[in-house]
Formats: sequence, structure tokens, C-alpha cells
Amino acid sequence: MSSSFQIFTLLLILSGSILSCRSNKTASASKATSFDSEICIEPETKYTELGLIKPSLTLATRLSDSLQKPILINFFAHWCVPCREMEKNVISNAEIQSQLNNFIYWNLNGETQQGANIRALYNIVSYPNYVIVNSNGIEILRKEGIVSIDNFAAFLTEGYELFKVKNEKP
Repeated sequence: MSSSFQIFTLLLILSGSILSCRSNKTASASKATSFDSEICIEPETKYTELGLIKPSLTLATRLSDSLQKPILINFFAHWCVPCREMEKNVISNAEIQSQLNNFIYWNLNGETQQGANIRALYNIVSYPNYVIVNSNGIEILRKEGIVSIDNFAAFLTEGYELFKVKNEKP
């Protein structure tokens, strides 16, 4: 791990911007999306708009590059009933939670200014919408709408494998 990333991480810990993420698998959908923007890099680490370091595409891509993990952007809206159903019935599933550890997981409210900008960048026209991107912000794969646990697990597996293939060093 590079010394600059270690210093960056230490500063975040000291600033108090690192909080628990995805730790309560039975949390209600409203709690799961209580922030408008939240980046999770592992089950116990997240960056929110309330922290010193704000979630952004730049932060996500830098984390992706440092940690060699793809980014999964979950575009949602607080008013979106299908989004809450996906959180409650699919995202909270133990198998899915385990797979999410392979990703920089970014919950992004597409109705905020930041969300609208990122939504336009990836041409998102509906919710829920899940986009897997690499450390350059280039889309690898996407999944739209409500899907089953098995379908979402297959999507995550395929996206992770595509990321690994495209990021292999010669």
C-alpha cells in the first residue's frame, strides 16, 4: 500500500469521516439510503457527504485505482419504491453483501445536483440503476430495474470478472 494512501486513510480516520457501512443487513431501506451520496469501500468503511472528504467520482476512481476494485454506482431516488424494494430484498441479502466487498460501492441519489451530473454522464434515465465502472470511470456493465438475488449476483460476478480481465497487467 502506498504511503500517500496510508496517510490519506489515517487523516480520514482522525477526522471522523469513516463510519460503519452495510453493517446492519436488516436495516430498513430508508436507513440504507439515508445519505444522498455514500461510498463504501469495505463493510466497515464509508465516506458520506457529512464527512471531511465528500463522495465524488474522483474519490471513487482514486479508491478504485488504489484498491484495484471496480466501482458499483447505485443510482437511486428517495421517492423510488423499486429502489427501496431492491435495498430491502436484494442488496441486503448476505450473498450480495459478500460480493459487494469486491467493489467500491457508491449509493448516489440521482435527484441531487451531484447525482444529476453523474446521471447525465452515464445516461441514466430510470431508477434503480446499477453501473459498474473501472478506475477511469469507464462503464463496464449496467443493470436496470428490479431483479432477483440470483440475477443481481450474476451481474456482480460478470462485472467483477470483466474488470479483472480489463485491468490485468501484461
